[in-house]
Amino acid sequence: MKSSLGWYVGYTYEISEAGIVRQARAVGEETAAVFGYNHNSVSICLDGNFDVELPTVEQIGALRGLLRGLVKEYGIDPNNILHHRAKATTHCFGTNLPDDWARNIYADGLTKDEPQDTDRAKAVLEDYQNKLIFNAETGRFGFADNGVLKVISDERAALAALTVLIRNGYGIGVSAELWDEMRQGKF
Repeated sequence: MKSSLGWYVGYTYEISEAGIVRQARAVGEETAAVFGYNHNSVSICLDGNFDVELPTVEQIGALRGLLRGLVKEYGIDPNNILHHRAKATTHCFGTNLPDDWARNIYADGLTKDEPQDTDRAKAVLEDYQNKLIFNAETGRFGFADNGVLKVISDERAALAALTVLIRNGYGIGVSAELWDEMRQGKF
């Protein structure tokens, strides 16, 4: 069935091997991922066959950012981050990945010793001066200019540049929380 966003995809989000997040359905819109759970869940698909390979570093980073944004925005209990096979007869998300893999990806780095977001925001703006910054959770783009995040309003142009820049190490994907810290300049 075609989604309200115009896609014929059964998942809410799809993450490519390059780590690009595509939203195929609105959050809350019925999915076609797990019978009986399609009205009250967010379904995320990572491209690949994880019975024979592992997700790319880019996919892992994009998934972590997406999960953190969804948990924060919708008040999702992280214990409810489940694999497909928890609710359906399938290998998904692959026999190479343990049952708690996605939950661990979400939680990785969420320790009290992790630098505060304001410190990370300042560091990103300093380290990525004049480089593209992409918020994978919201699809917003910007670049660092003398310690200030400048938002790019033409997102189609930025998306075209994003793929090339990040693959070549000239850009970075950041979480919505870190983006907001940089945007507000709260250092």
